[in-house]
Amino acid sequence: MDQVQPPRLPITKEQRNTRRLLTGLGVLVVLATGWAIYLAYLGGIENRLRTECLQRNEPLTMTEMPRLYPPVKDEENAAVPLLELWTEESPFFPLRFKQPVEENFPVSTEIPAELGTASGWLIREETTEADWKALADHLLNLKSRRDKLLTALRRPSCRFPLDFNQGFHMQLPHVKMLRLEADNLCLDAVLAVHSNRVDRAIEDVCAMSDLARLLSQEPLLISQIVSAGLYRQALETGAYLLSRKALSADQLARLRTACSWYASAPLFQKALLCERAAILSIYSMSPKDLRKMVDPEGDPDSSGYVVLIAFAKVSGGKRADSIHILNSFRAAETLTKAYAPGDHATLKDIFTRKPP
Repeated sequence: MDQVQPPRLPITKEQRNTRRLLTGLGVLVVLATGWAIYLAYLGGIENRLRTECLQRNEPLTMTEMPRLYPPVKDEENAAVPLLELWTEESPFFPLRFKQPVEENFPVSTEIPAELGTASGWLIREETTEADWKALADHLLNLKSRRDKLLTALRRPSCRFPLDFNQGFHMQLPHVKMLRLEADNLCLDAVLAVHSNRVDRAIEDVCAMSDLARLLSQEPLLISQIVSAGLYRQALETGAYLLSRKALSADQLARLRTACSWYASAPLFQKALLCERAAILSIYSMSPKDLRKMVDPEGDPDSSGYVVLIAFAKVSGGKRADSIHILNSFRAAETLTKAYAPGDHATLKDIFTRKPP
């Protein structure tokens, strides 16, 4: 005989709520466990990539960057006489590396507006005697300055007092000054060509190339870009000289030797490491510093950045972003190492063609 099943008791509201609560807690535990596993997975990848960088002795923070920009003996450091030269007219110039200073740059190196730009003189089709006189008067005031500059550039190395601890607020006052010095050397070369002083023009071109070479020693992307611009200006000035004067074999050799350094220089490699360290340092910044970097003149309240940083850490965005940065810059560095420019095409062209 079939056994009669007792009727099921109705589920009370409290039991139904308890089941829902336990089900919800179970789902949360599963999600939390999965998220923890995901964060641990990202952390493992990030730690592996960082360990590989440390094994290659590569800096990962801005405070470690000085290892790519080691100290130089004063007697070998071109920055020492250059800073002395600039301090003669701007006593507070060395302080600019620490913080912005309310003081105008030296005015004697500035090219008067009526003269135009240095690059403009290289492509002028007509120049009056009044123009040449104005140019000569401007350069006459810089005669002793040019001599001191050439003496400084004879030193093999260059290291300015960069403060890497400033991070994104690093001050680079010397970059503008080096560009001004190069512009005046370019103008001096143009005047030397007009005056038929070929050797002096060659000295100017070589000095411009030396300015670019010394700046290229800095592990900063902006320094590498400006260095490339100075080098191009030296090549264009050399082309101006060759288009107007016939040079001897020895003179051509001097130009080629002075400008050939760019062909073998490991450009941009150290700069990429610096850029990577700067970007990775964002998540280690305090909310106050992060707000100041994003919006220096904005609302001083940093509470929003506290939430932003916390969310990036909890969500895994910080680790995922770090992994992306480490992988991307590794690929970029690999490309720079594989790139061997050899003999620069422009350099090869202008220093081997016959003058008109």
